[in-house]
Amino acid sequence: MDSVSATGGKMVESDEQPERGSGGGGVGGAAMAALHQCELIQNMIEISISSLQGLRTKCAASNDLTQQEIRTLEVKLMKYICKQLQCKQKVPETERPEALERYPHLRDWLRTINLRPELIQAVEAKFSLDALLQMSGAQVRETMRRLGSSSEECARLSAALSCLKSASESGMGILHRSLL
Repeated sequence: MDSVSATGGKMVESDEQPERGSGGGGVGGAAMAALHQCELIQNMIEISISSLQGLRTKCAASNDLTQQEIRTLEVKLMKYICKQLQCKQKVPETERPEALERYPHLRDWLRTINLRPELIQAVEAKFSLDALLQMSGAQVRETMRRLGSSSEECARLSAALSCLKSASESGMGILHRSLL
């Protein structure tokens, strides 16, 4: 779905990207296109996280409508983060610009799954999202335990990581089904 900013430019490009063959754009073009897409998605992530944080802190958590809106934003954010991961993974590691390697942002993902700020800081200091994706479930649980996470936070992170792994390996369809 295309969104257009007030100045008329696209904020998020459609999911349907033309295939880049050997005839045009080259490898550098594909890497730059992926970076541009990640930057556009990042704008949407920042807006959505701001709304999510507002709902979590300023609205009654027991309200059904609030819970529904929180869940909707969490699903939307997971889709955006997965899309960034997929854009990055389409570019071979050896051809990725450094700026592309920074996507998706670990902090955004950890905030989406609602970890405590102290735990987010501890995880960020030691790991990248790519490193977490490479870990087994047991390694993630042990790491989180060492960093002082509660059993609920550990379970939430493990479930979200499993969902993100599945979605990045097999496409967005599984992400939508596993979040519902």
